[in-house]
Amino acid sequence: MEELKITIKGLREDKTELENKVDSFSRHGRSPSDADYLEMIGLLDNWWQIKNNIECLVELQKNVDNNGL
Repeated sequence: MEELKITIKGLREDKTELENKVDSFSRHGRSPSDADYLEMIGLLDNWWQIKNNIECLVELQKNVDNNGL
């Protein structure tokens, strides 16, 4: 159970890191270039996968807690 919590925490940190990377493209009033947009799409794709993994693991954690496994 502890491993599951650690995994979820790590994924949340990874998700936050990706959010910060995407946010950095428009900081200081800078407009992203076409290459930047392509990189942002890749980052957001990774973000989406991590988000889905977190949701799945949280649901698993709830089921484990509810069923006392």
